[in-house]
Amino acid sequence: MKIAILMVCFCLSILLPLDPAEAAPKDSVVIAQGIDATTLDPHMRWDTAAINILMNIYDFLLVRSPDLKILPLLASSYKIVNDSTWELNLRQGVKFHNGEDFNAAAVKFSLERLADPRNKLQQTALQIIERVEIINEYRVHIITKKPFPYLDAQLTNVGAVIPPKYFQERGPSHFSLHPVGTGPYKLVRWTKDDQLEVEANSTYWRGVPRIKRAVFRPIPEDTSRVAGLQTQELDVIVNIPPNLANLMNWKGRSTVAKIPSARTVFLVLENTKGGPMADVRVRRAIAQAIDQDKIIKNILEGNAFKLASPLSKYQFGYDPSIKPYDYNPAQAKKLL
Repeated sequence: MKIAILMVCFCLSILLPLDPAEAAPKDSVVIAQGIDATTLDPHMRWDTAAINILMNIYDFLLVRSPDLKILPLLASSYKIVNDSTWELNLRQGVKFHNGEDFNAAAVKFSLERLADPRNKLQQTALQIIERVEIINEYRVHIITKKPFPYLDAQLTNVGAVIPPKYFQERGPSHFSLHPVGTGPYKLVRWTKDDQLEVEANSTYWRGVPRIKRAVFRPIPEDTSRVAGLQTQELDVIVNIPPNLANLMNWKGRSTVAKIPSARTVFLVLENTKGGPMADVRVRRAIAQAIDQDKIIKNILEGNAFKLASPLSKYQFGYDPSIKPYDYNPAQAKKLL
């Protein structure tokens, strides 16, 4: 399978087709994000800017399709063996950028690093893993501490596999600046808060990417990203505020792409430590005092869906029979 474009996760983005006479080479693109990555260690990142870069340097064990279905990637197939055991069959012949082999040992090392309690950043994701057993060079069993039916969904987000030998020889500090993965692109250079350049991996197991070079630039100001697009300094910009998105049909040469996301935005109410939030009436009052429809219409300009829980239809556990609270300030006051 040929990889035609770089993978970038965003809700609103703009692609500008350049005039042929002024265009940069078609195998090169410049992408502007709001901020720079905090780290290039895929097990220590949680910001979208880093994810957009790292998903091109690393492959994950599983991946979501454009319609957000979970599909195999570095794992060629997987299944649930019993309530606490998942079996992953791994792709053969895949190599890291430095020539190390991708195999069961690399998967065990990566997942157990993610599950390590000392890894504070990822502790909510994969600390459910008790251990990883190597069945053979290309098959592993993931043993969880208790039944965990959405482990596959977690592996699409944090299941990046790193090269054990390289990591152990160079150490975490070096690794966070000089990443080595199995993905379609390799890091060329990174000047923090200026730009990061990647080049196509000529031996990528899914085929050589058509785009040979990409530069990620952090440009915090929204209007500056838009201006860079219009002056053709930039090819793709991400994180476009809804109020600017409507202006982006610029001379018929720029378009806004809206894609579904499994990400939800919600208000967390701490109800386990006493106080007002421990009373369900207070929590219901808050839910009914917020006009979600008006927020979606006037602030997000229609670029959202109202949900009844932090789960969307793309996530395990979503229940369409649960309906969101209607805006009802009178009832909220009564509850209080």
